[in-house]
Amino acid sequence: AFNEPMDGIVYAAATALGFASFENAFYVLDKGPLILLLRGPVSTLGHVLFSAMWGSALGMSLLETSRGRQARLIGVGLALSILAHATYNILISLSQPNFLPGWEWLGLSGIVFLILLYLVVAAKISQALNVSVFNPANQARQAILRLRQLRQQYQEAQLPGQPAPEEPPKAFSTPRYAPNPAGYQFRGPTLTGRKVTAPPIAPTKICPNCGAVNLLDPKFSTCYNCGAELGRTED
Repeated sequence: AFNEPMDGIVYAAATALGFASFENAFYVLDKGPLILLLRGPVSTLGHVLFSAMWGSALGMSLLETSRGRQARLIGVGLALSILAHATYNILISLSQPNFLPGWEWLGLSGIVFLILLYLVVAAKISQALNVSVFNPANQARQAILRLRQLRQQYQEAQLPGQPAPEEPPKAFSTPRYAPNPAGYQFRGPTLTGRKVTAPPIAPTKICPNCGAVNLLDPKFSTCYNCGAELGRTED
């Protein structure tokens, strides 16, 4: 799954480890197993660092939307990897007796170069982690920023002098009846002999302000829901 910048560094480093192991096997066959004492920790690490330059560019190209910028980014990363490997090879060659006699100690500069290259790769790893959507630290950082934004919005809404939001008028899609206002008691149908007698229908009035349906009663002339004046007329 190649879906974040850090994947480029990880996969490139894994590929470099495979190549370095394959190359070391030929060195062992040619010069004996003691060569691994030097090539094992130094050359193998060097290949990881060299490839990380290209892998970083490959991973960061996922954030680019233009194919042209992607190609340039990957090309520059590959060129840096080639340049880093060539520089290391030249510095190591200084330790060969037939290269610069008497200056073999300059071969140690290859180790210094790897240390500096490690710092560069560490910075690229940090950059990749900072833009990774899978990094738990980034998820927590985004949550904190969101909470700060919400808190700022709340504080701005509470500033004095700000107009209060207007409440939308209450609308009722279906009639709402007052819960027995003025002590009105509902009486169900009664059976008188063989005839069912229904109670008289109570008069109602719709409030002109909020739309609530009120049961009219001589004792009350206001809406049970909003308190607006209903009057005494019946619907």
